[in-house]
Amino acid sequence: MQIVQIDKFLGKLLGFTGAFTTIFIISGSVTDPVNAPKLVAIGVLGFAAVAVVFMTQLRRTLFTYRASIFVVTIFVFLMIIGVFLSKAPLTQVLYGSYGRNNGLLAYVFLSTIFVSALVLKDKASFRSIVNALLLAGLVNLIYCFWVIAFGDFIGWNNPYGNILGTLGNPNFIGAFLGIIFSALIAVTINQSSSRIIRVVSMLGLPICAFEIIESHAIQGRVVAALGTVIVFFLYIRSKFNRSILIGYSLFCTLFGSFALAGALQIGPLTQYIYKTSVSLRGQYWLAGWNTGQGHPFTGVGMDAFGDWYRRMRDPHALELPGVNTVVNAAHNVPIDIFAFGGWPLFVTYLFIMGIAGVS
Repeated sequence: MQIVQIDKFLGKLLGFTGAFTTIFIISGSVTDPVNAPKLVAIGVLGFAAVAVVFMTQLRRTLFTYRASIFVVTIFVFLMIIGVFLSKAPLTQVLYGSYGRNNGLLAYVFLSTIFVSALVLKDKASFRSIVNALLLAGLVNLIYCFWVIAFGDFIGWNNPYGNILGTLGNPNFIGAFLGIIFSALIAVTINQSSSRIIRVVSMLGLPICAFEIIESHAIQGRVVAALGTVIVFFLYIRSKFNRSILIGYSLFCTLFGSFALAGALQIGPLTQYIYKTSVSLRGQYWLAGWNTGQGHPFTGVGMDAFGDWYRRMRDPHALELPGVNTVVNAAHNVPIDIFAFGGWPLFVTYLFIMGIAGVS
């Protein structure tokens, strides 16, 4: 296969991986209908993608992207070392805690997807991934609207009472719909898209906004707002002069500062943005950070933070969220990584995020 053909095939495969993993759930025959099936999906499809890369252009990939692959290799190696040093059960550090599945296997699978995505160059490949994202969003928009209008046809336990989508959590679906909202904005204002696609996207925007509100997840509103700001930043940069772009950036920075202050219970936007869950997450973050600080070189093992929460929580956590509260995640991925593997794993993870950011 030629490089261009491989590129396009990988774009379609990675797009399918993202869409299928987002949508895929199993109801009725498993105790965890969401996380366990998605773990299997990213494992099978992630290894399929990286196998295509290694079978067709191994030498080129290893040479061209050697720095990125080296960092990912170190990341996986540190996680494996942590598995042997952790006091948590082997099944937990491998598969992750129940309802999370953020163990070693999950991050190995995600690493295969990361390496596979490195080789993408063709614009059509990225378009395939974006289209797959929009397809997964469309499925969730329809499903969530049905749940709101007629009730849920999936017989799973829903202690939240809010829409769950195919992600099984109102915060997750709220944030995902926030991504979809900004993507629909981009499609709507993209003059190269067909008129039908732009009209459909425009009609989907109010539905998406309504479902974000119905999720009762502050993450959804924040992600939608931030994504929309970025979309219009790129649009203005491509259409107008620099002075307009600077003015827009200053306005968004000022408003964003007020919004951030509101999340911290400061300023006039507090009543619209702040939720008690913000304070709860602050305590979870602090406990995660304390866990990493208490095990600076090895961490406590993959997805083992929950075993240490009560020992590492701040004394204020006895008041809020309360003495009997137990969590198995810091609700912050970098801090979770810090707790899992200490400073070595944390710094390596930041390098990986930096590579993605630069790209």
